Amino acid sequence: MDPLPIHTMICLVCWSFWLFPFCASSGSRLLPDKPLSAGSTITSDDGTFALGFFSPSSSGIKHYYVGIWYKNIPQDNILWVANRAMPIADPSSATLALTKEFNLALSDTNGMNLRITHRTHALQRLISWRNPQDPSPGNFSYGADPDEFRQRFIWNGSTPYRRSSVWNNNLVVGQYVESIESTIYYTLQTIDDEVYISYGLPVPSVSLVLMKMDYSGKLNTRVWNSNMSILTDLTSQPNQECNKFGYCGPFGYCDNTQPIVTCKCIDGFEPNNKQDWTACRFSQGCHRMEALRCGQGDGFLNTSNMKVPDQFVFVKNRSLDECIAECTSNCSCTAYAYANMSTKFMNGDETRCLLWIGDLIDTEKLIGQGENLYIRINGLSGKRAEERYSKNCTAGLVMFAHKIRDNQRGS
Repeated sequence: MDPLPIHTMICLVCWSFWLFPFCASSGSRLLPDKPLSAGSTITSDDGTFALGFFSPSSSGIKHYYVGIWYKNIPQDNILWVANRAMPIADPSSATLALTKEFNLALSDTNGMNLRITHRTHALQRLISWRNPQDPSPGNFSYGADPDEFRQRFIWNGSTPYRRSSVWNNNLVVGQYVESIESTIYYTLQTIDDEVYISYGLPVPSVSLVLMKMDYSGKLNTRVWNSNMSILTDLTSQPNQECNKFGYCGPFGYCDNTQPIVTCKCIDGFEPNNKQDWTACRFSQGCHRMEALRCGQGDGFLNTSNMKVPDQFVFVKNRSLDECIAECTSNCSCTAYAYANMSTKFMNGDETRCLLWIGDLIDTEKLIGQGENLYIRINGLSGKRAEERYSKNCTAGLVMFAHKIRDNQRGS
C-alpha cells in the first residue's frame, strides 16, 4: 500500500475484497455485517471526509478505486487511494469488508504531517498519479532528502527534478490574499524522535491547505476558503524551466527576479561555453574569471535572497563567527551560509552552518525569500561578465514573445 498523503490518516487494521450484494453503509465505521459497496460511503463524524468507491476516468472504460476524499470540496478532492495499482473493472461485484474482529476507522483530523526523518520508520512521500484519469503510481514523487531532512526533492523516478530551499526556521509557501494579505509557512516540528513538515495557517478563513504531487511533476499547493467554498491555487513548483534541478549548471543561478526568468553566472564567473549561453543552453555552467589565491586577497561576495546550493556540509554547534572562520580557514571551501534557528529543534542545536566544497549546484535568486549566501571569490574579480551573453539570450526571448503576440493579433 502506498504511503499516506499529507492531508489525512486512516487506521487500517485489515481489509479485503469480498463478493457481497449491494448494501448501503452509514456512520463513521465499517462493520463486519455491513460491507461497503459501490454507490455507498462512510463519513467522518464531522462530515469532512468520506470513504468509498470512485472512478476518475472520463473514457469509455472505467476503473474503480477505494479512496478517501473531502466530502464538501467539489473538485480535486481525492486524498488517498487504496488499490492504486489494482483497479476494479466491475463495481457491481466489488465490496469492501472487514473480518469480525477488526475495524476500519476514519479519523477526524485537521490536516496531517509529512514525516521527513525517523530512526526506525520509513520516510513518507507523495506519489503522483500516472495521468489525470489513472491513480496508479506515476513517475514523480515528493519527500525529504533521505540524507538531509532540511531539504526536500521532487524526483522523476530516482533522478532529482526539483529541489526545495534548505530549511532556515520558516519557509514561505506563498502569499494568500482574500480580504487581507498573509503568509503561509512550512514549519518543522518534532514528535519524540520524528521530524515532520506542517503548515502555519494565520488566515482565519483558510481552513485547509492541500499539497498535491501532480502527474506531470508539479507540486501544487492550494488553499480552501471555508467562507466562500472555493479552492485557490497558491504555488506550483517548478513553474519555470530555470527552476528545475541543476538547470543552470555549476556556479550558475536561476534569476527569478526579472520579467524573463533565465540563468546567470555568479559575480566573478563567466560561462564555460559562451556560444551555448547565448543560445540559452546553460547546463555547462560557469567558471571563475580569476583563480582563487587562498590567503592572498580572497574575499566573500554576499549574495542575498538566494536559494542556497545542493551538496552542502552541515557543521553543528557553530556561531556565525565560527562558521565564517570554518570556511575562511579551508581553501577548498567555496561558500557558506548561516542561520540561527531560534529553537533547539534537534539535538539541542539552534545553529545552522552550511559549507560548500567544490561546485555550487542548483542555486536561485528569489523574490522576497531566501537567505544570504557568501561565495568565495578572488578580490580582483567581481564584475558580471556573463551579462553581455545573457543579454543576447534575453533579447532573443523578447523577440520571440513579440512575434507570438503579433501573430495572435494578426489572427
